[in-house]
Amino acid sequence: LRIIGDGEERIKLLKQIDDLYLNNQVTIAPTSDDIWSEYLRFQYFVMPSNYEGTPNALLEAISSGMIPIVSTGVGDLSGKIRKIEPRLVFPSGNEDKLREVLDLAYLQTRFNFDTVRSKEQLIRPYQFEHSMPIWTNIVFGGSSHFRQVL
Repeated sequence: LRIIGDGEERIKLLKQIDDLYLNNQVTIAPTSDDIWSEYLRFQYFVMPSNYEGTPNALLEAISSGMIPIVSTGVGDLSGKIRKIEPRLVFPSGNEDKLREVLDLAYLQTRFNFDTVRSKEQLIRPYQFEHSMPIWTNIVFGGSSHFRQVL
């Protein structure tokens, strides 16, 4: 397991890794300037967040061919991932369910997640050419105030 980032939980996680004698199985790496090469090194991307608006890191990981394992707190995308493969989504804050999904991944369970087909289905709505017309309509079409300002 490789955790990337310098978040507020880092010290707590390092202690927990040490307490559980997992130093050889779990590493915490600092934030990377080349996150794309990190995505390409691994098969799964786990996002156990309690809340995410538009999870850019998840979109990047999926676009790199990773299989997502996400909590229900990952907004709209968790519902879309659940429709493709329900076992990849677990309830926010439910560590037991997260553990079950990670066990399946560790046992190399075959998930119903075709990375090429699923990537297109999940990422397409967030791509610029698809999202920009929606934003343009919101900004210019939905409010005369914005048209006056812009």
